[in-house]
Formats: sequence, C-alpha cells, structure tokens
Amino acid sequence: MLNPLKRSDQKYKIQFVAKVTGINPHTIRAWEKRYQAVLPLRDETGRRVYSENEIRRLELLKKLVAAGNDISDVANLESLELESILLQFYPEVNTSAKVKVEVKENSFDQERSLQNLIFGLSNFKLDVISHELKKAQDSLTAGDFVLKVIGPFLTHIKSLKENNQLADFQKTSLFAIMKLVLFESLLRQQSSLDKNGPMLIFSPEGALNELCSICYALLASEAKLPFHYLGGSMSAAAASEVLHQLKHPVAIIPFSYCHAGLQAKNFIQDLKLRMPANTKLFVGQHCSDLDQLIPNVVSFKSFQELSDLLREKNKYDLVH
Repeated sequence: MLNPLKRSDQKYKIQFVAKVTGINPHTIRAWEKRYQAVLPLRDETGRRVYSENEIRRLELLKKLVAAGNDISDVANLESLELESILLQFYPEVNTSAKVKVEVKENSFDQERSLQNLIFGLSNFKLDVISHELKKAQDSLTAGDFVLKVIGPFLTHIKSLKENNQLADFQKTSLFAIMKLVLFESLLRQQSSLDKNGPMLIFSPEGALNELCSICYALLASEAKLPFHYLGGSMSAAAASEVLHQLKHPVAIIPFSYCHAGLQAKNFIQDLKLRMPANTKLFVGQHCSDLDQLIPNVVSFKSFQELSDLLREKNKYDLVH
C-alpha cells in the first residue's frame, strides 16, 4: 500500500498510478482532458505526476463509475462529496480502504486491439486507429507494443497493399498517424536516445521502411542498448558518411514489404562499398532473402527475430 510515512509531496507517474488504481492510462488522461477530474502537475520532462490525494480521488471515481454513475456527473465533485455519496448510497463499498500497489495483471487484450485496428482501417477511421494505438502504447512496454500490435498490424497493411486495397492518400495519412504514435513511444525512451552507443539505425526511402526503423529503435531501447537514430530516406552515401565520421560499429536498416529484392540488394551493395569495412550490418529483409543475395550481413525477417538478436548483446558486440 502507499506508505503513509512518505512526504505528502511525493509524486507518482501515470504508469504507476494506472497499476495502483486499475484504471487504464488512456482513461485517466481522458478523464483529465474532458472533465478535469484530476489536475496533475508536470515534471521537468513534461510528464504527468500525481499526488497521493489524486490517486485516492481516482479510486473514488472508479468506484462510483463502477456502481453505474457517469463520469461526467461526478468528475467535478469534491473528494469529500464523492466519499459521502459512496457512504450514503453504496454502504457496501469500503471508502476507507487503502489503495494497494500490487501490480495487477495486465488487462491488455491483444486480439481485441487488433480487431479494432482492422475495423478502423477497413472503414478508414483514423481516429479509431489513433485511439487504439495509443491505448496499446499506454498498456504495453515499448517492445511488446512493437511485437504484439505494430507487427501484426503492418502484416495486415501489407496484405491490403498487395491487393491494391489502399489508395495513395489513405496510405499517406495512415502512415503519418502511425509514425506520430511510434515517435511518441520513442521519445519516452529518452534513456536510450542520443547516447554514444554502438548502433546506428536508419532507413532508405519509403514510408514503411521508416516505420520499421522506428520499431527497430524501440526494440533496441527495450534491450537497453543505446543508439543513434537517423530517420528515414537516407541514401547509401549519406549513411556511410555518418558511419565513417561517428564510427558506429553496427548499422541496422529495414527493407519493407514494398521493396523488391533487387532494389534492396543494390542499396546494400552500395552501402557496403562505402561504409567502414569493420561495420556489422543488420538488415531487416521483410520482402526477400537478402542473406542469399549478399554475404556477410546479419539478416532477420521479423521484429521478433531482431528482438532476439539484440538481446544477444555480447555475441554481436552490441555493447562497448
């Protein structure tokens, strides 16, 4: 339970508050934005932080909503009023119970989330897609977000692209929404960004390539490996120049579903001719068997395979 001996100004981050109260972080934010149910402060990085009184208030609101009240009807009542209502009309509810901090089992429903994403895409409802992605983002670690949600969703998008079921404007706006959410996830992993790490992550041209490269960065962060992320639309000449000057021993690049094997082969051959001879090249070959086309590259065909490779840090000299 929350320690009553801690200073009254102790503040807690939203992920902690979500685990303590059992309220999804997305719901906590929605209650704040729509109804001002709680008014958390922000820390030096701009993230929400909550006091013990606010955690207690969220617990009371949760109990009243569970009893059948609309959040809009109770969100602006004082905490004492909330307790009074619970005592008067719901005496069976123990309002004095301490908030426990046991970590509840993650209630994230992967199948339901993917169904909602596919529904949003089939009806081209970008708000639905954005909502579901952010819920998953709030409920999962960066690595699980990539492996359980983004990966399967990109596979579905691949199928639609191959059957010409997505118009160009739909692809552009869809990828923009996904890129925004993925970058938000990446910025949350500040401890792994802009460090003098061994890895350089970038992508050649193509929106899917760029999305994959951001996912690679999230997986590297999950494995606690520092890296530099260059972004998308990098030419072989530009990337090799960075590799020469910053002396990264490892480069990780994707080739998405839309790139033919020959195009990928030509890019990698050009890169290998230009980059330092001792640079290890990891290539995500989502479309072809590049390891059969080009020797001396470490290839992988899925986000899960890359995640496994990154965890073999010592084998691939991924740490200094």
